[in-house]
Amino acid sequence: MNTQIQTQTYEYTIGEQFACPIEYGDVTCLSDDEETALRNFCDWASEPYVDGGGNKFEFMGFVFPTDTDEFNLCEITGMRGATITLHAVFKYVGKHTQEEEQV
Repeated sequence: MNTQIQTQTYEYTIGEQFACPIEYGDVTCLSDDEETALRNFCDWASEPYVDGGGNKFEFMGFVFPTDTDEFNLCEITGMRGATITLHAVFKYVGKHTQEEEQV
């Protein structure tokens, strides 16, 4: 049986210092401000959503492709520095219904 999952991927540019905390949960290399900014970013970037066509998507995980940037703007801190690309991957879970809006 070949089952395909419909996915959506969103791409973000983040500071290299956030790779280990996202991948392994080790935040010891971050300042308190960076840790708070990362937590807020991850909460925001992983929120389930409904697209314009009424399709519901749930967060599957973060993926680090091989893309790296020498020097760019970090979408977590708003500061320039050594950055990498991060993908947030979401899977299709069905159509949004009117009953869900009333809950």
